[in-house]
Amino acid sequence: MRVKIPEIERDKLVELANQCILSDEGKAAIEYLKSDHRRFDDIAIKMAIDQFKVGYVPSNVLNVNGTSHEFAGRLIMPVYDAYNKLVALSSRDFRPNAKIKFFHESFIKRNILYGFNIAKKNIIKHKMAIVVEGEFDVQYLHFKGFNFTVGVLGSALGLSHIAMLCRYCREIFIVLDGDMAGSTATKKMIKNGLAKKINALPYYDISIIPVYLPEKTDPDEFIYKNGSDAFIDLLRKSRKENEVKIKEMYSGC
Repeated sequence: MRVKIPEIERDKLVELANQCILSDEGKAAIEYLKSDHRRFDDIAIKMAIDQFKVGYVPSNVLNVNGTSHEFAGRLIMPVYDAYNKLVALSSRDFRPNAKIKFFHESFIKRNILYGFNIAKKNIIKHKMAIVVEGEFDVQYLHFKGFNFTVGVLGSALGLSHIAMLCRYCREIFIVLDGDMAGSTATKKMIKNGLAKKINALPYYDISIIPVYLPEKTDPDEFIYKNGSDAFIDLLRKSRKENEVKIKEMYSGC
């Protein structure tokens, strides 16, 4: 049966995809999550499905005009705001011949942190937040116990994001990918006008802490290879180095 989904009924598409990922056709999506590229085990997959509403859109889903739905055959990761309102759908085409691997609906990224609706209570509890780039990074870190992690979805961490987090915590760890783009983005954020605007945060007992991963390493890959304790040590080391920089910055003020 070919299913037609009106574009305005995204909630129904999320529900359908969340169910279909456990169907026979969804097995390919499950195998992708278990692959060396993602490294999710059965428990992590269940968490991704239950908490983050990760799903698989069957290849026979159509738009109301009869054309193939743009998310057909793709993994989808619903993007919610802080109050659990569905904002957009993000997706990953895991098929070998995929032309566009990542694709998401348009939304205002500066107003959204992926996973914030789930992580908020733990950010309050621990008084800290970890900021990573993508959806899978967020999901994997939550699975590994770092359930105060949010994602910027490939965007830059902006003042709006910081304002959202500062309401609930005192430390914000920025853990971007250990590739050239991630390193450059982190350094640029620290050096440019954003840094000038957040320099006053230490006076309010709020710290923005950049965390540099080894070259060509993602946060989930670092934890997979080195373990959660090594990641905790990296956060502690980054915090200590940041405290030294802050003292140097404000010495003589």
